[in-house]
Amino acid sequence: MRIAAYNILAGGTGRLDPLAETLRYINADITALIEADCPDAVAYLAHKTGCQHAQAESPTSNFHVALLSRFPIRSAINLGIAHPTLSRAAMLARLDTPLGPVNTLIIHLHAGLGRDAEARRIDELNPILHAHTDPDTPTIIAGDLNT
Repeated sequence: MRIAAYNILAGGTGRLDPLAETLRYINADITALIEADCPDAVAYLAHKTGCQHAQAESPTSNFHVALLSRFPIRSAINLGIAHPTLSRAAMLARLDTPLGPVNTLIIHLHAGLGRDAEARRIDELNPILHAHTDPDTPTIIAGDLNT
């Protein structure tokens, strides 16, 4: 299984064909898109790569995340709604893979330098991991952790 995380910067608008070419070259089965701020751009990239897609918009910022998957997406939950203290977006998707169900957590954590910023990232990640990971199902964590 090939997995990638790609920050496409400000939605990728104006660069969609080069982004699609890069994604085809990477040839990942599962791709976490960070700063996937434009739903039409995500749909375009999914179409160009032959993937299914899901997107989670942040309720508190303009930094959204998306998933491109060669495997069927059984469900996708926008974790920003359940965790409004997140500074950016997060999504949990359940995929049907040849190896069985796999959860994919895509997250874009708070940016910044120093101990305070790192503490905030830990505060964002811990409740998500404790509330949404299942020890009986493999979980992929991908995204821009800003650390």
